Amino acid sequence: MSTEYYEVMRDAVPNQAHLFIKGLENAGKLLAIVTQNIDHLHHKAGNSPDKIIEIHGTAFSVSCLSCNKTYDRDEIEDRIKSGVTVPYCDDCSGILKPDTVSFGQAMPEDKMAESLRHARDCDLCIVLGSSLVVYPAASVPAHAVESRARLMIINRDETPLDRQAALVIHDSVAKTLGRIMERV
Repeated sequence: MSTEYYEVMRDAVPNQAHLFIKGLENAGKLLAIVTQNIDHLHHKAGNSPDKIIEIHGTAFSVSCLSCNKTYDRDEIEDRIKSGVTVPYCDDCSGILKPDTVSFGQAMPEDKMAESLRHARDCDLCIVLGSSLVVYPAASVPAHAVESRARLMIINRDETPLDRQAALVIHDSVAKTLGRIMERV
């Protein structure tokens, strides 16, 4: 387990983009957040957990690969700090793994299906800070466009879906959404 990386992530705070999305939810304008990030920053910003679909999982919980018992990540980190080199499951002694999707591991089918359902149901799909080249996640906004939703992309670089978007802004997501928040 990557303890140092987790500590940085655990202490991270939401930026203007996360707060903007929380504002959309407060205004009743948010169907769902589909995120590839594992950092829990949408949770920290105050978004409803039932609106957040973490398609690559989360670094904030750990599960046993044998019996599926789930642990809070801080509990496992405390064990490691106390000298346990390899933490095992209390119930079955199975191997514990952070609840993130590892390279080569299958994406959670239920989360992808839910994401695609929301893409079909939305009238506006906003893509923030994604290159739209990592699949199957990149298929979510494509499904929205196919279902006649308008597409808005804010990303520093061009994406394969820029030509299909109603609005494209090539700039920092936090800076752009911060400016929008100032004006609204």
